[in-house]
Amino acid sequence: SGLLSGPKNIEFIKEDGLWYALLVNYGNSSLLRIKFDNGLENPPSATSLGNLSGWNILRGLELVRVTGELYAAVSSFNNNKTTILSFGTSITNPPTVFNDITDELISGPIGIRLVNSNNKWFAFIASNNNNKILKVSFGTDLSNTPTITELLSVPKPTELKFWQAGLIHHLFTTSE
Repeated sequence: SGLLSGPKNIEFIKEDGLWYALLVNYGNSSLLRIKFDNGLENPPSATSLGNLSGWNILRGLELVRVTGELYAAVSSFNNNKTTILSFGTSITNPPTVFNDITDELISGPIGIRLVNSNNKWFAFIASNNNNKILKVSFGTDLSNTPTITELLSVPKPTELKFWQAGLIHHLFTTSE
């Protein structure tokens, strides 16, 4: 598609029998919604959702559904910001900026993971420029003003993967 401009991350979701994807464009800092009308093996259609929050070099993306609500988190590398978007109950809805997160600890965010554990929201951010993995605590609602703390020091962290096995939580990272 002519809408691609340095695609970096993609997240898939199946809704009402159709596959969709969100994709972040590094080159023009835009978000795309991709629809696979005829299955994943056929060419999709793409719609630009634009630059919803003054982003500058999008890198990270996470898409989660909790109790029927769909949220996406995107990280904007050059303006040290992570944005939580709400799609309401459907990926086909226009997204709204739910929470813009900036903090002196966030510097060059790349990877982001959203986690809902025991009805409390957390995000984990790979803050590349200052070599930190950050824990973002929202409490029970992603719209709350979060508390941000340093979890780990890791040289040039990039991507994150969160895994829960029973009561044990695991966070994996890659670095440059």
